[in-house]
Amino acid sequence: MVKESSYSPEDRLLRTILGMRKREIKVGDKVAGRHGNKGIISKNLPRQDMPYLQDGRPVKERFNN
Repeated sequence: MVKESSYSPEDRLLRTILGMRKREIKVGDKVAGRHGNKGIISKNLPRQDMPYLQDGRPVKERFNN
């Protein structure tokens, strides 16, 4: 049994509001990825103190489990 709706597809409106601001992160900021991983910034190092990959590129983020 299918109930009939008094609303037609043309009457429905979907609104999405997304607000974001770019800013520098600092120690203590909470961050979350799109897959539910969450964390807190514990240390912000200068580029020369960051670890490097074998090909010389610096690591952008480091996660501890």
